Amino acid sequence: MDIQIDRTRKGIIKAVAATVTASVAGYVMSGLLPLSIIWIILLLFLSIPSWTVREENRYLPDLITGLFLSIFVLYFSQFINMAGHEIFKDYSSLFSYMNRRAGGYLIDPRFPTEMLLIVSVYAFLRACRLPRRISSAVTPLLFFIPALADYYVYTFRGSELIFPDLYGASTAFTVAEGYHFPVLIPLGGMICPYILFLIFTFSVRDSAPHVKADAKSILTRAGAFISLFAMFLISFSNYRSFRYPYSYYDQPSQGNGFTLNFLMSMTGFNIQKPEGYDSRQYEQLVSDSYKYSFDPKDSPDIVVIMNESFSDLSVYEGISSSLSEDPIPYFHSLSSADNAVTGFAYSSVFGGRTPNSEYEFLTGITTYALPDGLIPFSYSINSDTFSVASYLRNNGYETYGIHPFMASNWKRDKVYPLLGFKNSIFIDDIDYDQDDLIRSYISDRKAYSIVEDILSEDNSAPRFIFLVTMQNHGGYDMDPSSPLYTEYVDPGTENAGEINTFLSLMNQSDIALEEFLGELSSRDRETIVVLFGDHQPNLGFNSSFTEFGGLSRKVPFMIWSNRDTDGLSSLRSAPETSINYLGIDTLTAAGIPLPPYFEFISGIRKTVPCINSAGYGQGDLDDAINDYLGLQYYVLKDS
Repeated sequence: MDIQIDRTRKGIIKAVAATVTASVAGYVMSGLLPLSIIWIILLLFLSIPSWTVREENRYLPDLITGLFLSIFVLYFSQFINMAGHEIFKDYSSLFSYMNRRAGGYLIDPRFPTEMLLIVSVYAFLRACRLPRRISSAVTPLLFFIPALADYYVYTFRGSELIFPDLYGASTAFTVAEGYHFPVLIPLGGMICPYILFLIFTFSVRDSAPHVKADAKSILTRAGAFISLFAMFLISFSNYRSFRYPYSYYDQPSQGNGFTLNFLMSMTGFNIQKPEGYDSRQYEQLVSDSYKYSFDPKDSPDIVVIMNESFSDLSVYEGISSSLSEDPIPYFHSLSSADNAVTGFAYSSVFGGRTPNSEYEFLTGITTYALPDGLIPFSYSINSDTFSVASYLRNNGYETYGIHPFMASNWKRDKVYPLLGFKNSIFIDDIDYDQDDLIRSYISDRKAYSIVEDILSEDNSAPRFIFLVTMQNHGGYDMDPSSPLYTEYVDPGTENAGEINTFLSLMNQSDIALEEFLGELSSRDRETIVVLFGDHQPNLGFNSSFTEFGGLSRKVPFMIWSNRDTDGLSSLRSAPETSINYLGIDTLTAAGIPLPPYFEFISGIRKTVPCINSAGYGQGDLDDAINDYLGLQYYVLKDS
């Protein structure tokens, strides 16, 4: 290989561009991983000269290019994923971080596996007869762009991208406008090195003129691709035998690297049939439940509020000890009220994937043991599904599903009727003005007014109303000068802006709830109100993790009546539960008998009092869990 220093004007422009790009990249990376600057120096050194390849063996440049390309892409796709994450504080070298799980190997097995994939992509492009320069330029983008998407998904919700998330991609785009995303770190970590790489790639030319590929050349390239891809599949299969996909926090990139983790989550998306499964048992159970009836005369109106991100951060000692005042005093006062029960429920999700909490409440089906990230609303509900709503509707209730946002989010416009809601109300059905918004979302106060309007209608039939609010959705960057903003924690506290914004929103929810229950208190008709949070918000300090019983999975719930009822008394002994059981508690509080379907789940609850996607505590519970998973499999796969 000959090296030529190009002294033409084109060469000068190239040198200046490379130097400027390297300076910007060095600035970005020096504050993140100082040893990454070695890469920038190397790329700068390679990009300024012109390189001429004497192809005595015409396939040697492809071998060298593929190897260099795989290392380059492997490094910077990981850099994009993880730049700025707290986990990097103790590392100055990204490779030392990436290799920390090598175990008994010299290097982590993910490296050769991922490098084989990258080289396979390059070989495929070459087999498609794309020039070496174009193939070299395109290959990194096929990895960098998904890595950048992963970075923003993590910023958006506090956990990284996995394959099942694609089923809810349209929903993510509709709510993303409420967030502000960093630009310099991820884009600087991708664009600047990529520009230097392009300058280097287009500085390499062949000494011989381009010759049209003959049959031998085409077959050789095709054979190279097939061989490399087969090697990747073998390596990937072996890797999967001792590593599994992650879905929480930034574990995907920590454990496997984003690319391999995404592929593993893609191949492990099937719901497993439990041992000894017999569909006839569950088919009969659901069939009998659809036929089960009760007299709805004198039955109460039921209002269920799944309040977006509603959380009690006082469960965290560091927060509770530093609060200047209680942001939800009314909600806390209900713990001593004669006509209310309050407690905590374990949620299966954190920071996002809201519809899984909806699904658990309405159907009573746990999402425990489902593939990480699976959303039944998007994936499994394609026919009528037994739920609290369908049960009440079959027995004379008017049923309403209300969500003051877009109907298509998580396919609610398709799913709600299948769950038994006769009436659905979404943002396009609501008459509102600017005063009805907090930030860009319908306020709880406005949402509750919609419920009040329905309850005020002259109707002899009882009503079941299921409301999913939006006011407290993520993107916690309220202007401190806003009249709604209160400094609940000291501004010097880490993540103080997000915490104070969130708690200010909680306070608005608390005020709206007090007003709402005050209005219902004087109703002649008995009314049951259930409120619970779908999940905790991602505020930085409260990370999601897999262990059952973690604080990040605890959300408050409340069951209230405008009468003193026997149903509430029977619930006071179980102040801690999980969201999948709250639907049963709602029916119990309303004095409505349980159909066989919910009796079956209630029986399991006696053995397994709490369960979520992270686990179900301790004990020899295999038989009860297996029965529960049998019902889960039937509802999601066989019904």
